[in-house]
Amino acid sequence: MVEQSGLTVSEVASRLGVHPSRVRALIHAGDLRARSVGGRWFIDPDSVDARTAQGTASGRRLTPARAWGLLFLADDQRPTWLDTNAIWKLRRLLEADGLDRLRPRLVDRGRRTAWRAHPSDLQRIRETAALTRTGASAQAAASAGLIASDVVDGYVPSDAQGPLVATFGLRPSDQPNIILRIVPPFSDPWPLGPEAPASVVAIDLLEDPDPRTRAVGRSMIQRYRWPIDRS
Repeated sequence: MVEQSGLTVSEVASRLGVHPSRVRALIHAGDLRARSVGGRWFIDPDSVDARTAQGTASGRRLTPARAWGLLFLADDQRPTWLDTNAIWKLRRLLEADGLDRLRPRLVDRGRRTAWRAHPSDLQRIRETAALTRTGASAQAAASAGLIASDVVDGYVPSDAQGPLVATFGLRPSDQPNIILRIVPPFSDPWPLGPEAPASVVAIDLLEDPDPRTRAVGRSMIQRYRWPIDRS
């Protein structure tokens, strides 16, 4: 829960090295957890730490299709929605920079939104066909030793967000039990499946506000060396 003792916009701007207007934009985009008290924003310090953990990288953000293509390649899966030339370029990018350093270029893989659902609906939402589980909701996280969370975390195509919100009566919340990461559809059919690749799970854990969750993400992403060591 974000208390009034959280960081101010100016303090966060100084920490991140950005203009205060950029901090407000991150708040409204859901990238920083914050609460408005008396017309002033107070930002959760853990949320700022998670943002800082994303780091910086040279080069423009990858489009959702290419970001997911690179993440599939990191897990030795072929991104069937990309042509051979695009795949070759992404392989070269992985060889040059590695997955961890490329994280800041992968932010458009999904826009994070936070919701509250009735607890009785959580399992049904978890099993929704359009949802690709990630973070603490993914089996890869459990296999890495992360204790199961009551929060359902997953990617959904943008055209499935509205029906999902309406079906389960989801409401925006700063104490969510549903995290929907909205992705513009880039392939038909929806190519992601019920579980995100472990590379995606690792990045989502590493960018979580909770330090213990980030530690699991860090241990997972350390496995990704490129070229992949298959010995």
